[in-house]
Amino acid sequence: MGIIETHTEDILKPFIYNDDIFCNGGIDDLIEYIENEGEGVESLADDWTAKVELTALEPMIKFDKDWILSHIDDERIDEDEASLRSLENILDEYKDVLEEIATRIPNLYYGTCRYITITKQDLLTHGKPS
Repeated sequence: MGIIETHTEDILKPFIYNDDIFCNGGIDDLIEYIENEGEGVESLADDWTAKVELTALEPMIKFDKDWILSHIDDERIDEDEASLRSLENILDEYKDVLEEIATRIPNLYYGTCRYITITKQDLLTHGKPS
């Protein structure tokens, strides 16, 4: 389990709540989600809280020589591993190309195992005007 913090992080940053990622304004997205569920912020219990996981923007894969080599089936490598060494040399030769490809891998939000608690009061304070 991750660290549970009180409300110390910026609640406008992307976070995960109930397996959904709220990345377009964080708390504003959560307010919209609650309203779309038919509840509305005002009707929540005064002691309502939501434990949300903070996120970080990361590449969907770590594309590099090690990643490529780890995805080769053992059955595809010859017994003396000459083909593997040959591939390693090719990847070393084209290291700059691999790095360029890695910069173009899409970034997505992933959980960081750090949590904050959002309260009903936070929703009321930071809510969008109707």
